[in-house]
This record gives sequence, C-alpha cells and structure tokens, in this order.
Amino acid sequence: MRALIRALSSFRAGIFPDEYPGEAAQVQRLDLLGHELRTPVTGILGMCELLQKSDLTGEQFQLASAVEESGKQLLRLIAGFGADDLQQRAGSAARKHTLNGPILMEQVIRAHWPAAHTKGIGLFLLYDHRLPGCWHSSVACLRQLLDNLLSNAIKFTSQGHVLVEVRPLQLDSSGRADVELAVCDTGIGIARQDAQRIYGIREQGSGDIAERFGGSGLGLHVCTRMASLLGGCMTHESSEFGGTCFRVKIPGLADWGAGAFDRLQPRLLRDMRCLLAVRPPRAAVLEQLLLRIGVQVAVTPGPQGSGIPAGMDFMICDPASLINGMAHVQGASAGNTMVLLSRPYSPNPVTGEAVQGVVITQLPQPILRSNLEPLLMRVALQRKLLDRATSESPG
Repeated sequence: MRALIRALSSFRAGIFPDEYPGEAAQVQRLDLLGHELRTPVTGILGMCELLQKSDLTGEQFQLASAVEESGKQLLRLIAGFGADDLQQRAGSAARKHTLNGPILMEQVIRAHWPAAHTKGIGLFLLYDHRLPGCWHSSVACLRQLLDNLLSNAIKFTSQGHVLVEVRPLQLDSSGRADVELAVCDTGIGIARQDAQRIYGIREQGSGDIAERFGGSGLGLHVCTRMASLLGGCMTHESSEFGGTCFRVKIPGLADWGAGAFDRLQPRLLRDMRCLLAVRPPRAAVLEQLLLRIGVQVAVTPGPQGSGIPAGMDFMICDPASLINGMAHVQGASAGNTMVLLSRPYSPNPVTGEAVQGVVITQLPQPILRSNLEPLLMRVALQRKLLDRATSESPG
C-alpha cells in the first residue's frame, strides 16, 4: 500500500517525464503510472490470496474477497493505461464479455459496505427477481460506473440509506433486456442551479460542498463517460431538500435466452413460506431476494394483531415489530417459530435463544443472496427435522 501511495505521489509531483506535447504527453504519463502501480497492486492481490487460504471466519473471508475484487478492478483500470492512444483505451475498456450480473452486483455492494457501515447508514441491493443473470457488458466500465456512483452516494449521505436498484426494461430485437441501474440515497440532494454543472470536469455543487465533503469533482464526469461507452445514458432526480437518484439505462445488457448464470432455486426452499413484516426499503429488497431464491412470500405491516398466519415456516421482521407483537408470535403455532430480525438490534437478550417457542436470530449483513441463502437452508432443515419429530411422536 505504501508503494502504491509513493507511485501516486510521484505522478502528482511530476517526476514522470513530459517530453511530448498535448495528448502524447498524457498517454506517456498514464503508461508510466500504470507501470508503477501494477507491482504494488499485484502484491496486494497475492497477499489477499494467501489470506483467503488461511483459517478465516465466513465474515473475514468475505471482507478479504471484497479487497481482492477491488484490487482486480484497479488492475483492469491500469491495464487500460497501456493503450496507444486515448480512443483505443476507451475501446479496450468498453469491450464486452459474458458475465454474471447478480454476482457482480453483490461484489460491488460488498466493496462499499464497510464505508456505509462505518457511517451508520444502510446499503441495499434491490435486484428484480425477473431479471436474468446472464449479462453482456464490460466489467471494467460497469464497476467504474457503479463504484463512482456509490462512493458519491455514501459520501453525501449522513443518515438513512443508499439503495442500488437493478430492474429490466423492454426487450430489444435480439431477445436481450434493456436494464436500468439506479443508485438512490437520502443524502443532501442537489440544488437546481447545480443540476447540469456537476457533470463537468472538476465540478462540484455550489457553496461549501467541496470544503465539507472533499473530492476531485471527477466522479460524475467519469460516470457519464462510462454510461456512454456502455451504449446507455445517465439521468438524475434530486431535491435540494434531500435525496438523489441517479439512473443509468443500458440497452441489451441482460440476455433472456441464456440461463448460464441463473442460479437454481434450492429444492429445500421451494416449499418454504415466509411472512415479511419489514419497513421500506428492506421490505422490497427482501421480497425480491426471497422470490429469487424460490421462497413464497406474504407481506404484512407487522405481527401485531393476528400474529403469524398458519402455514408460515418463518417470519422476517423489524426488531420493534417483534417486541410489540411478541405475544402473538409466541402463540402462532405449535413447536418453535423461527423469527429473523431484519437488522441488528441491541440490547437484544433473546437473540439466538429459544424463548417460549420462539427462535430468534439476526439476518447476516449486508442483505445479499450469498448471505441469506445458507441461513434459510438451515431454517428449512430445522423445520423438516421438527416436522419429522412431531409426526413420529406418540399420541
């Protein structure tokens, strides 16, 4: 990491020669910078690989994987520095490949989760369950686009959440789906007079924005460039009273005809039924995620009143809803009722314990399929074992 900082410092200090005028000088300087950065980044990736082979917990392995993916994205950016000219570099970056869309989006969320968690704000991925997993695009451009949008959203949001939404639009003539990627936050918003200026090079919002939040003013300019290279366009909606949503429409991104990356729904979960009693935006995030996994979902404002309807295998709810409706939960069904809390709650003396027929645990964070599915598999197995024990018991 220190070598990486030294290389960047040398570049900023002008140590690299500038022998040619205009664009040629810029290309040469980028080539030299790429050469200097590649060695320390490769070293970081090597250490990540060794770390992943050591005795790590599941959470530690995921954090190491997030560092690895960020390093690989940096290498992809560095690889573009070696092109003969700027136009060739842009064409190389935009070269399309077949990729796993849901996995890419999870990697992006994991990379930015520590920054959001440190600030105490939520970071959520709302991936429409109807959207196929096979995408045709440039990983480098998509990562650069999403990384910049998410970095900005987290930077300008001090409370609330950042929501990344992925949804299909209309089909094109080749059977591929146009897709909209949206990054929405509950941050400071954008003043009307700044709506166009913020897309310029080294431009930020008016007033003391740069002083308060820092930054170079290049992020949104890069985003518009990446959106253009992907064949799409970017727009935004905002209010100076708070909240901004950037939307990028990319034509033909997802392939309806290819199921290569559409993960099968586990057979054990297909018959599972979940009562979802969660507030927005977690409600929509969890509903779409459960539908992708194959779980049947019933949505309700909360467990107060009638409790858990008969036939439900488990419930996901907010901590406040659980406390207010505990009596109804306890009397909902025979045997243990599995309750998953949608977010961490402290103090919570009953977490992980069976209390009068209620087994309570917390959803792993961030809320992603790779985190949720293993937990639900354990829930399903517990229900199967409980049903078997009940059916075999005498009388």
